[in-house]
Amino acid sequence: VSDYEEFADSSVHGYDSKCINNEDKGGIFHEVETYEEQREYFFSRHNVDEDKWFDLLGMNTAAEEWQIESALKLRFLPFHIFDSCSSAVNIPGNQMCPTSLLDIAQLQNYYNQRVLAEAYESYASGAVDEIHFPNAFYLDGLDVDGSVRTGTMTLEGRSRPGALKEYNQTRYAAVDTIIAYNVEKVCKSSLKMSDQASCQNLQTYLEGRISRYPAQRWQEPALGRRDDWPM
Repeated sequence: VSDYEEFADSSVHGYDSKCINNEDKGGIFHEVETYEEQREYFFSRHNVDEDKWFDLLGMNTAAEEWQIESALKLRFLPFHIFDSCSSAVNIPGNQMCPTSLLDIAQLQNYYNQRVLAEAYESYASGAVDEIHFPNAFYLDGLDVDGSVRTGTMTLEGRSRPGALKEYNQTRYAAVDTIIAYNVEKVCKSSLKMSDQASCQNLQTYLEGRISRYPAQRWQEPALGRRDDWPM
């Protein structure tokens, strides 16, 4: 109540938090399950509670205790003992120990982009009649032009030894994809824009923006990036 009064000045435009359906579908350290849960959310989800009409979807991954301990060991111990850390990432062939939140965010974004792109493209192409996007997202690793970072170089410019340089700074157009979905939904609904040309112009514009940072997958398993996994 104090937050509502002090930060929102008791605005009549505020929403009751009881109306929020907050779901966590992030978890790069359990990506097989995460991928299945995310696909189910976008392609198969139905409203489970009519009273909770504002959907909030978390696609980020929090640091786990073993990851924090490994980061401390790397910083303060004079030798490396990271086999347990890299194996805990649970991606076949991975040899990376993600020692920062940036590492975790960009690795999660790499796999998140696949689901977001699949969902939007399936809907825009007419392959499916309906998908479900939430009202708001939790996303990490945001960058220029509404993109999210998916490459192996973290924001402070730290490149990992042996990394493929062409994928150091890859990004995915997450925000433009979300906007494009909403435009598609309006253009396909009874609430059409005043003329179809307006829809087509806006859709073409957004597709052009997405093409600047398209979903990209590549084979670099040592740094957790695979193009043949989880499915």
